[in-house]
Amino acid sequence: MIVATLSACSLMCAGSAHAQVQFDETSDSLTVATRKLKMVVRLGAVVELRDFRTGEVFSSDASPEMLAASTTGMNRGPEPAALKSGKVQQGKRVQRKVIPSSTVTCTQVSPKEATLTYRGLSDGPPDDELRLSFRLEANGEIGFRVEAAVQDPLFTAGDVSLPFTGLTTQAVILGSGERVARSDAAYDERCMRIANNLYSPAVGVIEGTKGVIGVWPEPEDWAYDDLMLRHKPEGDELIPQVSLSFDSIDSSTVKEPGVARSSWWRLASLPTWLDVARRYRANLEKRTGVKPLWEHNPAWVRNIHAVTKERPGASDAAKADEFYANLAKQIDAKKLLLFYWNGNCIILFGDHRYMTSFGYPKPEEIDALKKYGFHWMGYHPYDLVMSPKGKDLHMQKNRERGFGIPDDYVFKPDYAGPPSAEAFYNYFRPVSAGYYQPLEESTGLWVLHPGAKIVRDYLVRNWGNYCRTHRMSGSYMDTHGADHSSHFAHNAPEDRRIMEGRDWRKSEELATREMLRKNPELALMSEVQGEWTTIHTFYTWEGESHLTHPTPVKLNHPMRAALWGSYTWTRWDDVESPQGLALMAGLPPVNLRDEWSIARAKLYTEEELFHDLPATWDPQALAYLRGRDGKWFQYRTMPWGQAYVEVKGKNLDVRLGRVINQTGFPLNRPARIQDWCAYRDGRPIGLSPSTTYDFIAEAPRPTGKVWLTQLPPGVFVHAVRHSDHQSTIELGSTEKPTEGKVTVAFHEKCLGVADALKEYPGPFEAGQTLDLTTPTPGGIVFKWKEPKPVDARFTFAFLGPNGHTKKNGIPYHYYTANSGIQNTTYAITDKEKPRRVIVLGTGLHRAWMEQWVTLAPNSDATLCFDVGYPLEQRQYGKPPFPLVCTIRVNGNEVHRATIQAKKEWQPQRMSLAQYAGRTVLVCLSAEESPNGTIAPHHTDIPIRLGNIRIINNPLPEVNPNGAGLPRPSQVMLTEDFEGKELGKEWTVEMSPAHGKDGKVEVDEGRLALTGQHYKYLYISRPFPAEADSVQALSMPVPTGCATGWNPGIGLWWGEKRWAFASVGGRGYMVDVAGVFRRELPQNSIDTPVYQERFYGWINIKLAPDKLIFLHSTDGKNWVEKVNVPRKEGYEGPPTLLLLGRGTGGTEAIFRNDEQWPTGVTTCYLDELIVGKE
Repeated sequence: MIVATLSACSLMCAGSAHAQVQFDETSDSLTVATRKLKMVVRLGAVVELRDFRTGEVFSSDASPEMLAASTTGMNRGPEPAALKSGKVQQGKRVQRKVIPSSTVTCTQVSPKEATLTYRGLSDGPPDDELRLSFRLEANGEIGFRVEAAVQDPLFTAGDVSLPFTGLTTQAVILGSGERVARSDAAYDERCMRIANNLYSPAVGVIEGTKGVIGVWPEPEDWAYDDLMLRHKPEGDELIPQVSLSFDSIDSSTVKEPGVARSSWWRLASLPTWLDVARRYRANLEKRTGVKPLWEHNPAWVRNIHAVTKERPGASDAAKADEFYANLAKQIDAKKLLLFYWNGNCIILFGDHRYMTSFGYPKPEEIDALKKYGFHWMGYHPYDLVMSPKGKDLHMQKNRERGFGIPDDYVFKPDYAGPPSAEAFYNYFRPVSAGYYQPLEESTGLWVLHPGAKIVRDYLVRNWGNYCRTHRMSGSYMDTHGADHSSHFAHNAPEDRRIMEGRDWRKSEELATREMLRKNPELALMSEVQGEWTTIHTFYTWEGESHLTHPTPVKLNHPMRAALWGSYTWTRWDDVESPQGLALMAGLPPVNLRDEWSIARAKLYTEEELFHDLPATWDPQALAYLRGRDGKWFQYRTMPWGQAYVEVKGKNLDVRLGRVINQTGFPLNRPARIQDWCAYRDGRPIGLSPSTTYDFIAEAPRPTGKVWLTQLPPGVFVHAVRHSDHQSTIELGSTEKPTEGKVTVAFHEKCLGVADALKEYPGPFEAGQTLDLTTPTPGGIVFKWKEPKPVDARFTFAFLGPNGHTKKNGIPYHYYTANSGIQNTTYAITDKEKPRRVIVLGTGLHRAWMEQWVTLAPNSDATLCFDVGYPLEQRQYGKPPFPLVCTIRVNGNEVHRATIQAKKEWQPQRMSLAQYAGRTVLVCLSAEESPNGTIAPHHTDIPIRLGNIRIINNPLPEVNPNGAGLPRPSQVMLTEDFEGKELGKEWTVEMSPAHGKDGKVEVDEGRLALTGQHYKYLYISRPFPAEADSVQALSMPVPTGCATGWNPGIGLWWGEKRWAFASVGGRGYMVDVAGVFRRELPQNSIDTPVYQERFYGWINIKLAPDKLIFLHSTDGKNWVEKVNVPRKEGYEGPPTLLLLGRGTGGTEAIFRNDEQWPTGVTTCYLDELIVGKE
């Protein structure tokens, strides 16, 4: 049923025949029209929107289905107090929508204002009200406001909305810097992303072909307005609302129980989105007095144009002085902020003292940075203090870590109350809440409400004294700008949500204003940026780190920087994303190992760049920056990528650039790319069509060990990596595989060059050139030192070359999993034993590991390894990406596979037969293959490579089985170790030197001996008196140590009367005490290998006059290696049989060690047979 007071809702503005607010009962709609705009409201939604100024129709008469799905009405849920008291059991919020059966009343409030009141909303009591107010504004614009009134005091309204439905214009732009085009996939977004700690102005632009309609709030105070977009290709829903998310409370309506009310919103027809930004900024400056950065206080921040986190990291005064002196030579110290997040150094929040072993920067560093004129900012906990329980736990944990807490440390908070800890907590308990835990149960932190005067006084005093104690020019304030209403709604008594008449946002703005007014020399950096912080903070943590968690942001438009970029810099650590930095108005970060970031910082500091609005906005510009002396700069898209350009009339002068997905360098002028390896005539060549290159517009210097100066058509440099011994340049091609001419210019002496086809022996001196014909795609290896190949039949020592931390080898200034290669053990399931693996970090970029190997000329060499890529979650619980794994030989790709995450090992095999007889550089690499908008994270370490080896023998790699070997005619004893533990007839002898690492076990049907190489470890038992033959399988791990200490067979006749035989990679060791000792050589490649171990069968036969030592490598035939006469003392049978390692010496029965320590390995023995021939 629709009810309306028609006479009260038909009004016209004096002097305008077009201006009217008219309710039409027949169509159940309210029409609001001016000379520029027309909007029609029906069932709580704007169903028609027209721009009379341009003649464009943005939406027209939404369908019943669209209205039914629209976000009308309010989001209603229980009051936190009702939940805590148990008066309400269900905490879920319900969308209470306007439906056809709802009643509506139209009331004239003034000659220019009317209100629609809806009752009987869906899914709830009938008395709750939705109120939509409209008024006619000057210049043909429209104002509107949304309001809800919930009658039940146990419930409250959250989001209250007026959706603009059925928008079919070409795009919608949000104040968050997101432009969603008509053809884009379905997408929901809001300007205030509270879960991301990413707040943005609640500004929207409905983009037409001839103009735009802007929508934004104009609050009188720090309000709770938000703007939401629900995009579908068939039509958009733009939703202005008041949003009391996370149980916020608005002090302006607290005396009206159940009421939630937005500010008055503005709807305006304007030429461009830039005009919308200009109008928003004018209103913000008028009502808040906010000043742009070039007029900001304190005055020193007006000079800041770049930031770095780099520091010398040492308490040595000379090194600190040298570091900051060099930094000041590169970038003007007054214009470069030093930001050192050091919150983990504070012993206890509220007390200014640092831990003695962990505090930074060191006093010597502060002396030096101050000497050269730098300003530095660190961390302050702001309104956070450790809870009473949290204080004790924090102290205990950091004492255990050895961070340096003095034994006599006593908490001395800097505040106006009594000095004891107990007094401190009693002082602030009435104005505190637990931080994500109930107040008195908290084992972590309390949060203090800045609405309380005692808290504001504490912040003024504590913050000021903290900064002065550590000679800081200001600080980052933890959580500053994040609305903490929810903590006081759920983790504190109910009466603390409004503190001394103010809600959280109003309280925080007042506290910030007082802190800065009473500490005028200090500057403040917020964590989160809202309107109430933007007017005070010149820098905010909110930036790059908030763009992906928990969901990614479609940052693709300069709107956010246009709205707020002139007032606050945002933190942006990623030196590889200048587009993001431009769109978020980021303060350029400096990585001292990245020349492009230094060049950008110099551009900002020398030209004194700030974000600002030009008279007109070039559609290709991502940011406009005002400079000194009236100059203007842009960061903009170019036909070939992106660039910082100086605007000189109609001309653009490129100062720094990024070439994106181009095969040739686009500018006819010299330019250089840091650590690039290919130049001709002063310009980079060999650019990959799938890569981005940061370039500096200046002539290249002859850096690096080698340059490529000529490449075949379509050939590009795919990757470059360096180590002390060699450099590798991988070549890709846009053409079909072929061979082409490459010219090399050497800058250092090179011992030789190799590619997939051949060797080019050197040496090549610096200044010399070389022409070679090489396969493309392919690769070239340059040898700076003689290769040291390894025996690759086993897991071999891969090396991590530079070049896999950032493009072309530029390191990051923070940790990334690409930074190193880790040797460890790993089990992919709980049911298997950990195996030796190499962890290859993928992180942000492709990662490599490589090693020189010599491939036998007569073998079908095969590279084998198992990939462990488990279903582990990535950062923030994201599923693992697919992995692209490649194998390269001398830079030439021979294998590529896409690996999906699985809870099992994934074997990989690749023939290297084409390289037989050569010493080659084998490289394994991995990189994540992202899908969607989530990028790889620098902590991603998803791949483990196990059982890596090259089968380089004529013999096949098979699990050894000696069932085909001849046996003695009479078998007296066999041992296949198939039980779960060693039989009782065996005695274990183990050197104490093994410590906890030493083990004798039965492992999967074999005797496993784990320990150091040169320490005795064996089992023994009596030797059968009638026996004259013993044989067994030995499987030692190659260690490079003496073969005689590999596990084998020992026979004991008595002191200084024993025989021992063992096998190794290059020999068969026979030792008969006092008679014969020799390692009988054999070709290493003739020794079979299985799972990281050599193996062979040993046989000792006791003939009447000699000991015969035999060997088998195939498990089928015995080969006699040597026979040794049985001299005096060796008559008759031995008394003991030994299996394992040891030697004669001062102690009896092999219980002797050598002095040298080694690593721990596990070797196997099996297939023991004792008998009589």
